[in-house]
Amino acid sequence: MDRKDVVIIGLIVTILATVTVTVILLTVSIHGSGTIVEKNPNLGAFADMEATTAITNIDWGTLSPGESSSTWFYLKNTGNVPLNVTMNITNWSPVIAGTYITITWDKPSQISILEGEVVEITITLTVHDNCIGITDFSQSIEIIGTD
Repeated sequence: MDRKDVVIIGLIVTILATVTVTVILLTVSIHGSGTIVEKNPNLGAFADMEATTAITNIDWGTLSPGESSSTWFYLKNTGNVPLNVTMNITNWSPVIAGTYITITWDKPSQISILEGEVVEITITLTVHDNCIGITDFSQSIEIIGTD
């Protein structure tokens, strides 16, 4: 390498050393906040559409084989999430009564009830024609809501 090459390389190094590179860094800050509302599924059975009188018992009266009895009530979703609602009949007494007596409602097997919604339900108890040996009976009607 001759002197001219050394001078050129030195000049290039000097130029590179004196060039200033400016980097502009911009930051945008976005604040976040929120509220977590705990799910609170709840369902009530009521005698009135305003959902002010709760019901816990149905008196089916006196029936003979082949007869039916219907009654109605209102279900209200008193929780804060939509519910899928089904009906289940349990705790027959005497146990054999569930063989000769059926209880149905006027809805599909599962219904959806939105928060605050009130739905009228007609429920029917039917004593089968071949029912014998049962005088008094009881059962539990479970209305089950799941979110």
